[in-house]
Amino acid sequence: MIPVDRLNEFIMGAIKGKLEGEKPSYTYTKPYTQRIEDLKMPIGYQPLAFQQFDGKDNPRQHIAHFVETCNDAGTYGDLLFKQFVRSLKGTAFNWYTDLEPGCIDSWHDMEHEFLIRFYSTRRTVSFLELTTTHQRNSESSAAYIERWRELCLNCKEKISQSSAIEMCIQGMHFELSYILQGLKPKTFEELSSRAHDMELSITVNGGQNIHIQSFYNGGKSHDDVENGGKAFKKYESMDAMHVNIQPTRIFTKAIGESKDASRPLHGSRRLSYRKRQNKKYPFLDSDVPYMFHELLKHNLVDLLEMRRPHEASMVDDPSYCKYHRLVGHQIENCFVFKDKVMKLARDGRIELAGGTGSANQVSISCGKSTSLLHH
Repeated sequence: MIPVDRLNEFIMGAIKGKLEGEKPSYTYTKPYTQRIEDLKMPIGYQPLAFQQFDGKDNPRQHIAHFVETCNDAGTYGDLLFKQFVRSLKGTAFNWYTDLEPGCIDSWHDMEHEFLIRFYSTRRTVSFLELTTTHQRNSESSAAYIERWRELCLNCKEKISQSSAIEMCIQGMHFELSYILQGLKPKTFEELSSRAHDMELSITVNGGQNIHIQSFYNGGKSHDDVENGGKAFKKYESMDAMHVNIQPTRIFTKAIGESKDASRPLHGSRRLSYRKRQNKKYPFLDSDVPYMFHELLKHNLVDLLEMRRPHEASMVDDPSYCKYHRLVGHQIENCFVFKDKVMKLARDGRIELAGGTGSANQVSISCGKSTSLLHH
């Protein structure tokens, strides 16, 4: 048995050795190896003024700015490591000084550790968000276009400019969207200018009537103006936009007998694919894109689940369906969406009414206003 006094000596000795072995160091030791320390800067090198990173901005953008600044001054590779500390401040500088001495031996390792520690808080925008972004009630077209483009720049999908312009137009107020889809602007600058001019015209006319013809032909006197291969006829009376207070309605001129399309199939067999394709509806196929746009804007329809996600961004394909978000058929021929419209009508959520004019009419209203368009 160990005597008590002997045991106390062992304990006191262990405590003393522990305290002496953990004396804190008050000297700063650089986190890179001696190899990096021995690297010499180019002759005539002058310390650079770097953009400062505090841990809150985009770390990848900071690295890009830092590397370009160093390269412009003639420093490359591991020499960047010796300058990196001068581009940090705040939380980022604290992180750098807390690195273990000699733990990093190359600029590549430093960049890797930096990007692991700091990450961007920038939100990635989905393709679905782009397609469901709409111009707000009191938002100007210029503000909407700028907001939409900012979202588009943060979208993970690669979208061509022509497709982006088309998607942006589809989210605008119906009066603007309808006309701009016929004008087909080539650039966002042209889109913004034309939309602004149209808004001014709406303001001048008190929001009641706009002569669409002047927008399609730029003020020139043409009898017909081409729109994607279809001609817009110049009518003597062009009441392009008419605002009413109505319940939710869709006006359309029927193209023929359509009793089968509007009547539910109680107790009957499901129609074959070919018969569903050839089924008649109380609206024109050319009306379908505008009906889809308005129903989507007023949350009366939801986009279907993507069965082929890789085709969701192929909006330039002539066989692209905006409802299914895949390639195979145009929405003008999408009987699934047309049946959805008929179901909304049967459920009383929308009202289909025959147009009374000589031209076809498509209109949908939700709440307080109705937009009536001739084409």
